[in-house]
Amino acid sequence: MEPEIKITIISTSGAAVLGFLTRIIVELFRRRRIKIETKLSPKVEIREVTDKDDPDFDCALDLVKRRIPPNERVRREEMERWIEEAQTKEHRKRKEEYFLVAKIRPRNNKIVEDVICGFLYAEYSLSQKYLFITYLVVDDNNPFASENNVSNELFKYLKRKVMLRFRHCKGVLFEIAKGDSLRNRARMRLFRRIARREHLELKEIDIDYKQPSLYIWETSEFSYHEEEISLIYGSFFSKKKKQSYLSRDKVIRILNYIYREAYGGHFEDNLENQQKYQNYLNGLFSRVVKTLPETVQLEKPGEF
Repeated sequence: MEPEIKITIISTSGAAVLGFLTRIIVELFRRRRIKIETKLSPKVEIREVTDKDDPDFDCALDLVKRRIPPNERVRREEMERWIEEAQTKEHRKRKEEYFLVAKIRPRNNKIVEDVICGFLYAEYSLSQKYLFITYLVVDDNNPFASENNVSNELFKYLKRKVMLRFRHCKGVLFEIAKGDSLRNRARMRLFRRIARREHLELKEIDIDYKQPSLYIWETSEFSYHEEEISLIYGSFFSKKKKQSYLSRDKVIRILNYIYREAYGGHFEDNLENQQKYQNYLNGLFSRVVKTLPETVQLEKPGEF
């Protein structure tokens, strides 16, 4: 009986060693495969566009046109004017604008063409110290865009630029449409991923926020009625206790910035239209402010 017991023990020990060696070999092959795939797979390159004649800017505007409905975007010629104005000294005394494109750049030319797969447009107000994200668009038809987390790479690049230059940034603001459509849910998921990876505590400012009409005197595909949407607020730098509310005065300052500055420069190249639009925005601002309580709650949107 004793030899049989001894043989069993040796057999069990050998199996354990063999299992251990097998796991090591499998792990080595896994790491080798990841290394090869990394070398062959395309990489994301984020670059800032400063010229309307840049081919990347043209491709980015095509992506915006394809992904955003006409009533939620400005016309091409206005975006071109914005990028030209953004480079002038006079303009940069008031705000810093960012036109960022994401390119899928091949590591191996046989895999994928060098293409635009994402676009982000945001502005930072030097006087109000808020960053307002207007467009964040990703090409959902490009499989490499989601695999390479293009939206997060765009936002991470923007955050790094802002942190280096504007340490006193009060917060980041953006708008999200209400409703349970597939598009709205997808946009919520996109910002939820960004918030998780960039350690942002994003909250909805609980007010009856109205997104301004873009073209108040036209009847066309660009006609846009005011819509009640969600206004989202977050901070890059705050290490204090998480906020659950904002004072009425602070919300007024935020609304003043969005309505009168972010939207307010919409028709700066046409003084007559600009004055009409400013009058309209002043009226909208007054209407929304009248509904504000003394303390405004910050709510966590369900999809975040």
